Amino acid sequence: MANTNMRGASWRERHVGGDLDLNPADEIEMRSSFTSTRLIANAPIGNPAPLGLYAFGLSTAFLQGAVTTITSPKPTTDMVACFAIFYGGLIQLLAGMWEMWKANTFAATAFSSYGGFWMGWSLYGILKSANVWTGQSSSTPVAHYDGTTADEMMLSLWGILTFLFFVQTLRINRALQTLFISLSILFFLLAAGVKNALCNKVAGWVGIWVALVAFYAATAIMTGEVWNHEYLPLGHMRKRAKAPASPAMGNNGKAAPTAAATPAGPTVAENRV
Repeated sequence: MANTNMRGASWRERHVGGDLDLNPADEIEMRSSFTSTRLIANAPIGNPAPLGLYAFGLSTAFLQGAVTTITSPKPTTDMVACFAIFYGGLIQLLAGMWEMWKANTFAATAFSSYGGFWMGWSLYGILKSANVWTGQSSSTPVAHYDGTTADEMMLSLWGILTFLFFVQTLRINRALQTLFISLSILFFLLAAGVKNALCNKVAGWVGIWVALVAFYAATAIMTGEVWNHEYLPLGHMRKRAKAPASPAMGNNGKAAPTAAATPAGPTVAENRV
Protein backbone atom coordinates (compact mmCIF):
# COMPACT_ATOMS: atom_id res chain seq x y z
CA MET A 1 0.00 0.00 0.00
CA ALA A 2 2.86 2.34 0.80
CA ASN A 3 4.42 1.62 -2.59
CA THR A 4 1.13 2.39 -4.34
CA ASN A 5 0.82 5.72 -2.56
CA MET A 6 4.41 6.56 -3.42
CA ARG A 7 3.81 5.81 -7.09
CA GLY A 8 0.66 7.94 -7.02
CA ALA A 9 2.52 10.86 -5.45
CA SER A 10 5.33 10.54 -7.99
CA TRP A 11 2.84 10.56 -10.84
CA ARG A 12 1.19 13.73 -9.47
CA GLU A 13 4.53 15.45 -9.14
CA ARG A 14 5.49 14.60 -12.72
CA HIS A 15 2.18 15.45 -14.41
CA VAL A 16 -0.11 17.63 -12.29
CA GLY A 17 1.99 18.85 -9.36
CA GLY A 18 2.31 17.35 -5.93
CA ASP A 19 0.07 19.92 -4.20
CA LEU A 20 -3.04 19.11 -6.25
CA ASP A 21 -5.64 17.22 -4.22
CA LEU A 22 -7.23 14.48 -6.37
CA ASN A 23 -9.74 11.88 -5.28
CA PRO A 24 -9.11 8.33 -6.55
CA ALA A 25 -11.75 8.52 -9.30
CA ASP A 26 -10.35 11.78 -10.73
CA GLU A 27 -6.82 10.44 -10.59
CA ILE A 28 -7.81 7.29 -12.50
CA GLU A 29 -9.56 9.40 -15.15
CA MET A 30 -6.57 11.73 -15.48
CA ARG A 31 -4.15 8.81 -15.73
CA SER A 32 -6.31 7.32 -18.50
CA SER A 33 -6.34 10.65 -20.34
CA PHE A 34 -2.55 10.94 -20.17
CA THR A 35 -2.17 7.37 -21.42
CA SER A 36 -4.55 7.94 -24.35
CA THR A 37 -2.77 11.14 -25.32
CA ARG A 38 0.59 9.41 -25.24
CA LEU A 39 -0.71 6.54 -27.40
CA ILE A 40 -2.09 8.98 -29.98
CA ALA A 41 1.13 10.99 -30.03
CA ASN A 42 3.21 7.85 -30.57
CA ALA A 43 0.85 6.27 -33.11
CA PRO A 44 2.59 5.40 -36.40
CA ILE A 45 1.73 7.50 -39.45
CA GLY A 46 2.36 6.80 -43.12
CA ASN A 47 4.66 8.85 -45.33
CA PRO A 48 2.59 11.73 -46.81
CA ALA A 49 5.34 12.80 -49.24
CA PRO A 50 4.15 10.74 -52.26
CA LEU A 51 0.61 12.09 -51.87
CA GLY A 52 1.84 15.68 -51.74
CA LEU A 53 4.21 15.22 -54.68
CA TYR A 54 1.55 13.53 -56.83
CA ALA A 55 -0.91 16.31 -56.04
CA PHE A 56 1.66 18.92 -56.99
CA GLY A 57 2.82 17.11 -60.14
CA LEU A 58 -0.63 16.37 -61.52
CA SER A 59 -1.91 19.92 -60.97
CA THR A 60 1.24 21.38 -62.53
CA ALA A 61 1.07 19.08 -65.57
CA PHE A 62 -2.64 19.80 -66.06
CA LEU A 63 -2.06 23.56 -66.11
CA GLN A 64 0.76 23.29 -68.64
CA GLY A 65 -1.72 21.96 -71.17
CA ALA A 66 -3.12 25.48 -71.31
CA VAL A 67 0.27 27.23 -71.20
CA THR A 68 1.72 25.16 -74.06
CA THR A 69 -1.65 25.25 -75.93
CA ILE A 70 -1.62 21.44 -76.11
CA THR A 71 -5.22 21.85 -74.99
CA SER A 72 -7.63 24.75 -75.35
CA PRO A 73 -6.33 27.37 -72.86
CA LYS A 74 -9.57 28.82 -71.45
CA PRO A 75 -11.51 25.57 -70.76
CA THR A 76 -8.34 23.92 -69.44
CA THR A 77 -7.56 26.78 -67.07
CA ASP A 78 -11.13 26.77 -65.74
CA MET A 79 -11.03 23.01 -65.13
CA VAL A 80 -7.59 23.19 -63.52
CA ALA A 81 -8.84 25.86 -61.12
CA CYS A 82 -11.53 23.53 -59.80
CA PHE A 83 -9.26 20.50 -59.38
CA ALA A 84 -6.37 22.57 -58.02
CA ILE A 85 -8.44 23.83 -55.09
CA PHE A 86 -8.80 20.32 -53.72
CA TYR A 87 -6.09 18.07 -55.15
CA GLY A 88 -3.35 20.62 -55.71
CA GLY A 89 -4.34 22.83 -52.79
CA LEU A 90 -6.14 21.02 -49.98
CA ILE A 91 -4.32 17.71 -50.40
CA GLN A 92 -0.91 19.39 -50.33
CA LEU A 93 -1.95 21.41 -47.30
CA LEU A 94 -2.96 18.20 -45.52
CA ALA A 95 0.30 16.54 -46.56
CA GLY A 96 2.12 19.50 -45.05
CA MET A 97 0.25 19.17 -41.77
CA TRP A 98 0.98 15.44 -41.63
CA GLU A 99 4.65 16.16 -42.29
CA MET A 100 4.54 18.64 -39.41
CA TRP A 101 3.14 15.84 -37.23
CA LYS A 102 6.17 13.77 -38.24
CA ALA A 103 8.48 16.67 -37.28
CA ASN A 104 9.64 17.09 -40.89
CA THR A 105 9.92 20.88 -41.01
CA PHE A 106 11.14 21.20 -44.60
CA ALA A 107 8.46 18.99 -46.19
CA ALA A 108 5.76 20.55 -44.00
CA THR A 109 6.75 24.07 -45.06
CA ALA A 110 7.06 23.22 -48.75
CA PHE A 111 3.83 21.22 -49.09
CA SER A 112 1.80 23.72 -47.08
CA SER A 113 3.20 26.64 -49.08
CA TYR A 114 2.39 25.16 -52.47
CA GLY A 115 -0.98 23.99 -51.21
CA GLY A 116 -1.73 27.60 -50.32
CA PHE A 117 -0.42 28.70 -53.71
CA TRP A 118 -2.79 26.45 -55.62
CA MET A 119 -5.77 27.41 -53.48
CA GLY A 120 -5.01 31.12 -53.92
CA TRP A 121 -4.37 30.77 -57.65
CA SER A 122 -7.61 28.85 -58.12
CA LEU A 123 -9.69 31.33 -56.14
CA TYR A 124 -8.21 34.23 -58.10
CA GLY A 125 -8.99 32.52 -61.41
CA ILE A 126 -12.55 31.68 -60.41
CA LEU A 127 -13.26 35.23 -59.24
CA LYS A 128 -11.90 36.63 -62.50
CA SER A 129 -13.92 34.20 -64.62
CA ALA A 130 -17.07 35.11 -62.71
CA ASN A 131 -16.29 38.84 -63.11
CA VAL A 132 -16.50 39.16 -59.33
CA TRP A 133 -13.06 40.69 -59.17
CA THR A 134 -10.97 41.79 -62.13
CA GLY A 135 -7.95 42.95 -60.18
CA GLN A 136 -8.76 46.66 -60.31
CA SER A 137 -11.65 48.98 -59.51
CA SER A 138 -13.72 49.80 -62.59
CA SER A 139 -14.80 53.12 -61.08
CA THR A 140 -11.26 54.48 -60.80
CA PRO A 141 -9.41 55.41 -64.01
CA VAL A 142 -5.97 53.80 -64.21
CA ALA A 143 -3.14 55.50 -66.04
CA HIS A 144 -1.08 53.54 -68.55
CA TYR A 145 1.61 51.60 -66.68
CA ASP A 146 4.58 49.83 -68.24
CA GLY A 147 6.26 48.66 -65.03
CA THR A 148 6.12 45.33 -63.22
CA THR A 149 2.61 43.91 -63.02
CA ALA A 150 1.12 42.14 -60.01
CA ASP A 151 1.37 38.80 -61.86
CA GLU A 152 5.07 39.33 -62.51
CA MET A 153 5.75 40.25 -58.90
CA MET A 154 3.75 37.34 -57.51
CA LEU A 155 5.46 34.77 -59.76
CA SER A 156 8.90 36.25 -59.07
CA LEU A 157 8.35 36.06 -55.31
CA TRP A 158 7.37 32.41 -55.62
CA GLY A 159 10.50 31.86 -57.69
CA ILE A 160 12.61 33.33 -54.89
CA LEU A 161 10.85 31.26 -52.22
CA THR A 162 11.30 28.11 -54.29
CA PHE A 163 15.01 28.83 -54.68
CA LEU A 164 15.29 29.07 -50.89
CA PHE A 165 13.65 25.64 -50.69
CA PHE A 166 16.17 24.40 -53.27
CA VAL A 167 19.04 25.44 -51.01
CA GLN A 168 17.65 23.16 -48.28
CA THR A 169 17.48 20.20 -50.67
CA LEU A 170 21.27 20.30 -51.02
CA ARG A 171 21.22 18.27 -47.79
CA ILE A 172 18.50 15.85 -48.89
CA ASN A 173 18.65 14.22 -52.35
CA ARG A 174 19.26 14.86 -56.04
CA ALA A 175 15.65 14.28 -57.06
CA LEU A 176 14.38 17.11 -54.87
CA GLN A 177 17.26 19.32 -55.95
CA THR A 178 16.23 18.84 -59.58
CA LEU A 179 12.58 19.45 -58.72
CA PHE A 180 13.06 22.68 -56.80
CA ILE A 181 15.65 24.32 -59.06
CA SER A 182 13.47 23.48 -62.09
CA LEU A 183 10.41 24.86 -60.33
CA SER A 184 12.25 28.05 -59.43
CA ILE A 185 13.23 28.52 -63.08
CA LEU A 186 9.61 27.84 -64.07
CA PHE A 187 8.31 30.63 -61.84
CA PHE A 188 10.80 33.13 -63.25
CA LEU A 189 9.94 32.08 -66.82
CA LEU A 190 6.24 32.50 -66.06
CA ALA A 191 6.98 35.95 -64.65
CA ALA A 192 8.85 36.87 -67.83
CA GLY A 193 6.08 35.28 -69.88
CA VAL A 194 3.50 37.77 -68.62
CA LYS A 195 4.77 40.16 -71.30
CA ASN A 196 6.70 37.75 -73.53
CA ALA A 197 4.84 35.01 -75.39
CA LEU A 198 8.00 33.00 -76.12
CA CYS A 199 9.02 32.88 -72.44
CA ASN A 200 5.49 31.79 -71.56
CA LYS A 201 5.64 28.97 -74.12
CA VAL A 202 9.03 27.81 -72.85
CA ALA A 203 7.67 27.96 -69.29
CA GLY A 204 4.90 25.55 -70.28
CA TRP A 205 7.36 22.89 -71.41
CA VAL A 206 9.57 23.45 -68.35
CA GLY A 207 6.41 22.98 -66.27
CA ILE A 208 5.83 19.58 -67.86
CA TRP A 209 9.41 18.65 -66.94
CA VAL A 210 8.78 19.79 -63.36
CA ALA A 211 5.66 17.61 -63.19
CA LEU A 212 7.59 14.59 -64.48
CA VAL A 213 10.28 15.07 -61.83
CA ALA A 214 7.59 15.32 -59.13
CA PHE A 215 5.97 12.11 -60.42
CA TYR A 216 9.35 10.36 -60.40
CA ALA A 217 10.16 11.44 -56.84
CA ALA A 218 6.71 10.41 -55.58
CA THR A 219 6.89 7.03 -57.31
CA ALA A 220 10.43 6.43 -56.05
CA ILE A 221 9.44 7.16 -52.45
CA MET A 222 6.25 5.07 -52.60
CA THR A 223 8.02 2.15 -54.32
CA GLY A 224 10.65 2.21 -51.61
CA GLU A 225 7.91 2.16 -48.95
CA VAL A 226 6.01 -0.74 -50.54
CA TRP A 227 8.95 -2.91 -51.61
CA ASN A 228 11.37 -1.85 -48.87
CA HIS A 229 14.05 -1.29 -51.49
CA GLU A 230 15.14 1.73 -53.51
CA TYR A 231 14.49 0.51 -57.06
CA LEU A 232 14.20 4.12 -58.28
CA PRO A 233 17.19 6.06 -56.93
CA LEU A 234 16.63 9.44 -55.35
CA GLY A 235 20.31 10.28 -55.06
CA HIS A 236 20.52 10.68 -51.30
CA MET A 237 23.19 13.05 -50.06
CA ARG A 238 25.76 11.57 -47.73
CA LYS A 239 25.56 12.99 -44.24
CA ARG A 240 28.48 13.19 -41.87
CA ALA A 241 28.12 10.55 -39.20
CA LYS A 242 28.19 11.86 -35.65
CA ALA A 243 30.55 10.23 -33.20
CA PRO A 244 28.60 7.83 -30.93
CA ALA A 245 28.45 8.53 -27.22
CA SER A 246 29.99 5.12 -26.53
CA PRO A 247 30.90 2.02 -28.57
CA ALA A 248 27.81 0.42 -30.19
CA MET A 249 25.58 3.14 -28.73
CA GLY A 250 23.85 5.96 -30.58
CA ASN A 251 23.72 9.55 -29.38
CA ASN A 252 20.25 8.96 -27.97
CA GLY A 253 21.52 6.28 -25.63
CA LYS A 254 19.93 3.41 -27.55
CA ALA A 255 21.89 0.52 -28.91
CA ALA A 256 22.94 1.05 -32.52
CA PRO A 257 21.93 -1.69 -35.02
CA THR A 258 24.63 -4.24 -35.73
CA ALA A 259 25.69 -5.28 -39.22
CA ALA A 260 23.71 -8.51 -38.93
CA ALA A 261 20.52 -6.67 -38.03
CA THR A 262 20.82 -4.12 -40.86
CA PRO A 263 18.96 -5.18 -44.05
CA ALA A 264 20.87 -5.09 -47.32
CA GLY A 265 20.06 -2.20 -49.62
CA PRO A 266 18.27 1.09 -48.94
CA THR A 267 15.55 0.90 -46.33
CA VAL A 268 12.15 2.54 -46.02
CA ALA A 269 13.53 5.31 -43.81
CA GLU A 270 16.00 6.33 -46.51
CA ASN A 271 13.16 6.99 -48.95
CA ARG A 272 11.52 9.67 -46.86
CA VAL A 273 11.70 13.29 -48.01
